Amino acid sequence: MSKITRLSNSQIAGTSHVSSTLLGALEDREFAAPLVKECGFLDWMATAQHQSRQHLEEAITTGEALMAEHPWLFEQLQSACAPATIDDARRELAILYMAYPGKEASLSSFMHIVLADVVDARASRFVLAASCRRLRHTLKFRPSIAEVLQAMSPTTDDAALRWLYHAAGQIAAVSGFVATARKRLVVGDYTRSDRNG
Repeated sequence: MSKITRLSNSQIAGTSHVSSTLLGALEDREFAAPLVKECGFLDWMATAQHQSRQHLEEAITTGEALMAEHPWLFEQLQSACAPATIDDARRELAILYMAYPGKEASLSSFMHIVLADVVDARASRFVLAASCRRLRHTLKFRPSIAEVLQAMSPTTDDAALRWLYHAAGQIAAVSGFVATARKRLVVGDYTRSDRNG
C-alpha cells in the first residue's frame, strides 16, 4: 500500500500550506479585484522604462502601504507561491482523491502516476492547492490526470482558477515591485526633467 493511501483523514485534514482563508479572500472579487488593479498599476510605476523619480517614490509608498494594510495576505502568499514539493503534491492530491469514494487498490497505482505528473508540472503550492480545492468543489467523480493537469495550467478553461492564479501572482509580486523601484532610485534610473531635478 502506498504512503498516500495510508494517510488517514485526520492526518490530512487542515495540512495544506495554503489556507482556505487565503483562497477565499482571492475568490472574493470585491476584496481582491481592487487590490489586483492597484498591483498592476504598481507594476507599471516600478518597471516602465521611462519613469520619473516621483513615480518610483510613489511605487515604493503604495507598495509598502498595501503590504502594511494586508500583512497576512502578503505573508501567506509568500509561502503559497513557493514551488510545491513532492510532499505538498502528495498531501494535496491525497486530500483531493480521498474526497471521492472508490476502490483503494486501483487508487494506489493511480496516485503514483498522478503524483509523478503533478510534480513534473512544477506548480507553486498555491496553484496546486487552488486547483485541487476547485476540483473537489466542482466534480462529482474522481478527476482524471488530464483534468488535474488542466486545472493546474495557467491557461485552464476554468475562469475562476485563471482569476485566482492572476490575482495571486500580481499580489505576490508587490514586494518585488517595491525592491525594483528602490533600486532604480539608488542607481538614478529615472527620467529627469527641469522640474524634477
